[in-house]
Amino acid sequence: MQYQTAPATTSGEAHILLAGCYDQKERNEEILRKLDNGILRIQGMNLHKQHQQTKPETEVLLNQDKKATTFHRLQQELENLKKDISNFSGRQCTAEYRRLQERCVKLEIALDSLNVDGKEDLRSHRKSVLVEINTLSKNLFRQTHPDGVPCQECIS
Repeated sequence: MQYQTAPATTSGEAHILLAGCYDQKERNEEILRKLDNGILRIQGMNLHKQHQQTKPETEVLLNQDKKATTFHRLQQELENLKKDISNFSGRQCTAEYRRLQERCVKLEIALDSLNVDGKEDLRSHRKSVLVEINTLSKNLFRQTHPDGVPCQECIS
């Protein structure tokens, strides 16, 4: 085997190289050139842009599925609320009445917070459910006061 002496470094050390082996500095430069060429080829293929384009489509599908699940859950809550209001037979000043009214309001808030941008069918269905909740709330009040006027006991 032949040995070569590499030029001294800044620290004054000389390195012995085997014949046919790369100088470390040249090897590092060669690796960096190859990496740069590879990066340029990857950028030329626009792989990073293709990945960015497919990601939102997946997120949209997941968001639509979450919206549908949330909407279905809210509809089930509405059905339970309807049953509870139809079974209610108390006065307006009771804790049960306030609890039912609070459930109506919470359901309206949950439906309002549901983002239905771009989905007209979901938007119109949400609107009809909100109208139904408003009607339920009014019916609950009429159950306690058929004449539509709150009594003195409820006001004070």
